[in-house]
Amino acid sequence: LGEGMFKLFAILSILAMALIFVIGIQPPNEWALYITVGFLVVTAAVWFGFERRRFQGPPIGDAVAKRAAEIAAAEKAVGERG
Repeated sequence: LGEGMFKLFAILSILAMALIFVIGIQPPNEWALYITVGFLVVTAAVWFGFERRRFQGPPIGDAVAKRAAEIAAAEKAVGERG
């Protein structure tokens, strides 16, 4: 897919999920809105309170090579061949 089709599908996906959410909070499911908003508030509090400082992102550069060496050493220690 080209960039234009990718963006179109991204926008359509977001609109479809918004529609599903709106349909999901209609009667008799009014609690779904409160539960969803509560979940988002708790998730944001945990992220900004704790995890943002701890999460370093995906490994890059030397960290990838170091982790690959650790995995290879662990596999060799248990007798696996790579």
